[in-house]
Amino acid sequence: VSFTLLLKQRLLISMSAANKLIAIILKVARVFRSMNNVFSFFPALESLGFGSYITEVKEVLQECKTVALKRRKASSRLENLGIPEEELLRQQQELFAKARQQQAELAQQEWLQMQQAAQQAQLAAASASASNQAGSSQDEDDEDDI
Repeated sequence: VSFTLLLKQRLLISMSAANKLIAIILKVARVFRSMNNVFSFFPALESLGFGSYITEVKEVLQECKTVALKRRKASSRLENLGIPEEELLRQQQELFAKARQQQAELAQQEWLQMQQAAQQAQLAAASASASNQAGSSQDEDDEDDI
């Protein structure tokens, strides 16, 4: 069994265990919500014996909120450009069309270069063949003279 296969199996087992743990925490959190009318992971973590992880969980939660806020700001910047979405879509399609056209032109140029190279190779081969034939007929004439 390869190391990569073992690593993949362990990763799948770890992901499965993590998913089960999250499901359990969610169930306990829902129970706390039904009792207190507030949804929170923290009492659930505490009751399941994971109270020592609460600080790290809060840090990760804050990081997630920060990333989400940055994404919202980035999307609102796009909205604040003042350009309607239809116009942005039209511009994007135009850029894609230009890129496709440039790619097609490049492919056409490459094809022409390959054709020219093939023609030059054929001419060189024909020239070499003709000079070989001329050389061999000259040798035959020389033998006839002997």
